[in-house]
Amino acid sequence: MTGNDAESRIPAKRAHDLYWHSDRGVNAIADELGLSKSRFYDLVRPIPAGDPCPECGRELVYETRTARDRLKPTCPEGCAEAMTRSDLASPTELPDNRRVLAGLALGVAACFLLVRLVRR
Repeated sequence: MTGNDAESRIPAKRAHDLYWHSDRGVNAIADELGLSKSRFYDLVRPIPAGDPCPECGRELVYETRTARDRLKPTCPEGCAEAMTRSDLASPTELPDNRRVLAGLALGVAACFLLVRLVRR
């Protein structure tokens, strides 16, 4: 590794860390590092979101702080664009037969309670 390679990694790591671990504006961070805004964005990498893509299984990432704050990870392969974390484990995404059975169970329970109330 040459000295230039090592030196070029320092701003990249610092830019990445300042972007993801502070609430400072992009312009302020880029100015502090002596970088243009576009060069700054070239140095910042997505961070892991902690969930697998429901399509391909790769780990979802947050591309920006706004996406992280809104809990909208994306798939690096482009499968799951801007899905919310609640979309990943939504209880309403039951297979159709399970939804029907759940509805049926609720209906039976409601009828049972209604009969008990009427008998009193």
